[in-house]
Amino acid sequence: MKRLRKYLDAIDIEILRILSEDCRTTTKEIAKRLGVSVPVVRKRIKRLEASGVLEGCKAKVNSDSFNASTAIVSVKTDDPYTLYRVFEETLSGVEKFYYSDNRKTAYIVMKVLDLRDIDKVFKLVEEKGLGAGVDIITIDRVLKDSQWIPSQATVVNINYICAFCKAPIVGKPYIVEIHGKTLVFHNEKCAEAYFRMIRLG
Repeated sequence: MKRLRKYLDAIDIEILRILSEDCRTTTKEIAKRLGVSVPVVRKRIKRLEASGVLEGCKAKVNSDSFNASTAIVSVKTDDPYTLYRVFEETLSGVEKFYYSDNRKTAYIVMKVLDLRDIDKVFKLVEEKGLGAGVDIITIDRVLKDSQWIPSQATVVNINYICAFCKAPIVGKPYIVEIHGKTLVFHNEKCAEAYFRMIRLG
């Protein structure tokens, strides 16, 4: 069984940089720019995806074209999971949800088309008893919006996630390569359960 690398070298970083700028860049174009073969690029991308470093390819919607404002909401709470669930079910526009154990505070980044929608956040937290000390900051201008990428080759602590149960993998992962895709599991039992679920689903 092959073991996935737990470090990023200069080629990995350049692949991440290219794909973060345009995730539709072909493996042929990446190989040409990096001076390596197409199979090398494919193999690197598969490993980066399997390790969780690289996540999919998503279209980016330009929120400025809708005149949407960004709001950062902070809520003091001991139950961030309930807060997250209620926000997801009730409010549209939630982009990111963070929680600080140290401060016992949730931070939610969301888009709003009408600043009056912010009142809904206050009402929601108050009516549902989800927390206290609600504070909202609206962002007027974005001066920079880019993905973070390591600037140099580095050892990384990659937390593999099991494709079946979605829990972090401790120790050596069980790796399955099928139809050009690499899947990572805790063990053979998780892999069998995953493929059984796929067949039944």
